[in-house]
Amino acid sequence: MNDKVKLIVNTLPLVLVPLIRERKKIKEHPDVKHVTETTVDFSHKVKDKTIETKDKVAEKTQPVKSYVVQKKRLYEYNKQMKQPFKEEQKEAKQQQKEIDHLDKKLQKNIDARNKEEEKVQKENKKARIKELTHYQNVEEQQAKKGEKLQKENEKDVTKLDKKLQSNIEAREQEEQKLEQQNKEERIKEIKKYEGHQMNTATTQSSNAKSINDVSSKQAKPNIQELVNERVRNEKEEKSSHLLFNQHKSSMSQHISQFPYDEHTTEHQKSKKRFRRNK
Repeated sequence: MNDKVKLIVNTLPLVLVPLIRERKKIKEHPDVKHVTETTVDFSHKVKDKTIETKDKVAEKTQPVKSYVVQKKRLYEYNKQMKQPFKEEQKEAKQQQKEIDHLDKKLQKNIDARNKEEEKVQKENKKARIKELTHYQNVEEQQAKKGEKLQKENEKDVTKLDKKLQSNIEAREQEEQKLEQQNKEERIKEIKKYEGHQMNTATTQSSNAKSINDVSSKQAKPNIQELVNERVRNEKEEKSSHLLFNQHKSSMSQHISQFPYDEHTTEHQKSKKRFRRNK
């Protein structure tokens, strides 16, 4: 690479120097000088003529230019003044187009919504009718069951009432009978005791007055003890009837807890009953 550079540096002056000398010789030639001077003069003249022509053309074209500029400005002004109105008209048309499109879309949605609502209303109406018929059937069945239960319960209650009443009457008769027997036995015992006391009093008449007083005092508590013992026996007999009393109280409680009001209200609410009453 360095050899090539050296070669170029050494050979380049050998080529350029003769060319430069030849150019100087050509410039110094008289014909060339004459042509050069002539060319320079002609160029100056052309330049002057061009400037004059330019000035004349400028003077003549100035009114035309100003007129064209005015017309152009007027056109631009009118265009700018009309531009907002055109844009407004264009926007109004675009808005009207969008409004029409939205109106059609809205109307379409409204129609679809109305159809859907009508469909839902019909379905709801059918479901309500079906539900009402189901409830009517259920109410009629419940009314029938209530009437049947009421009749059965009335039968059971009357049966239990009769049974309870018969048991009460039988028990009362038994108690009256026992009371009468106890009364008769007490009367017999009292009479027997009085007779015994009278016999003892006659046999012991020879005793002193003090002994008679003691015996009379002892007789009274003996009678009182007999009465007290009889009362205790009666209480014990009454205690033996606890099962009957418990049965009586349980039956009364069962009858009092029977839900007559619920069956009565169900019977009153049933539509079948209203139809019968009508």
